[in-house]
Amino acid sequence: MLISLGAIFSLAVCCPPLAVSEKHNGPGQDVFFIDITPNNDGICICGIENKKIGLAAVLKFPKKQLPWLTNWQHEEL
Repeated sequence: MLISLGAIFSLAVCCPPLAVSEKHNGPGQDVFFIDITPNNDGICICGIENKKIGLAAVLKFPKKQLPWLTNWQHEEL
């Protein structure tokens, strides 16, 4: 499935921050800093896929504009 950015932005909804609770505080969290190696033109290409819902996204960007990616993982305890 391929979705245009226009379609994504028209559906975008920003949820309010999660309330601090036992469920969202403390252990069960990991943060990863990802240093992507750019191609010879200085461009990075990466992606993410959710096979369960049949959705994937690809990012392509100049390394100078986004030197690091951050991935935060939260597991409910």
